[in-house]
Amino acid sequence: MHKFLACGLWILLSISSVSAVWCHHCETKSVKERCPMKEEARCWTAPGETCYSQNLYLGNKILFMRYGCFKGCRYIYKTAKFMWHSVTCCNKNYCNK
Repeated sequence: MHKFLACGLWILLSISSVSAVWCHHCETKSVKERCPMKEEARCWTAPGETCYSQNLYLGNKILFMRYGCFKGCRYIYKTAKFMWHSVTCCNKNYCNK
């Protein structure tokens, strides 16, 4: 009986550690603003969510950046003449730097 309970507990802990992770969370409001990579600026993913980072550049200058938890995240990498936009998704603690 103890082996069964230990096995069940191990499975539950494994599932919960895979499905929820800490992500950096920030949204810049201006070109000069930068996202702080501090522990206070974070979110905990809910079921079905992943960490994401979104960046929009004009040449080498960043126009805005966003980091956080998101459901239905999709990888995006688009370029135009002088602009590029990227969205990356990941599923490990603080992977969205």
